Amino acid sequence: MSEVRDMKNTKHLDRMKNCQRIETTQPIKKCFTCWVVSIRWRFFLLCLLFTGSLLALNGCGPSEIKPVDIYPEDMCSQCRMAISEPVFASEIITTDGDVFKFDDLGCLEKFQEKSGELKIAATFVKDYETKNWLLYEHSTIVQTSLQTPMGSGKVAFADPAQAREYREKFPTRE
Repeated sequence: MSEVRDMKNTKHLDRMKNCQRIETTQPIKKCFTCWVVSIRWRFFLLCLLFTGSLLALNGCGPSEIKPVDIYPEDMCSQCRMAISEPVFASEIITTDGDVFKFDDLGCLEKFQEKSGELKIAATFVKDYETKNWLLYEHSTIVQTSLQTPMGSGKVAFADPAQAREYREKFPTRE
């Protein structure tokens, strides 16, 4: 049994022959300590700093974009009229943080056609039923005979079933 132990100690000492901190009486578990002592401290600290920076910056991703409130003095970015009925309002938020507000979904669509190079971060519309903001991509837009501020008759819904119900209840005059 002691021969096996002596053999292990010999292998350990051969691997760490350049390390000056190991004494022959120390246990084999000193390998990590010898490694830390033998590396270049500048490189070790640089790696540690780099890893810490990566971990710190990991949580600095883009924040969630939220809609901006509509106020009575807000004007439509397309037709320049006051946004008098917020239930029909919509808005575009660009990657630069600019906000374009609209009083009607028709104005939103005209503005998007007119400004093709705009870098859009998010587009929000109001759910006609709940009056809550929702992403344009998650909404169902329907053409109805409802009277909207600019007469487009377009309204947004979060629930496609409600959108179908309103389209049947308020059909267009075509």
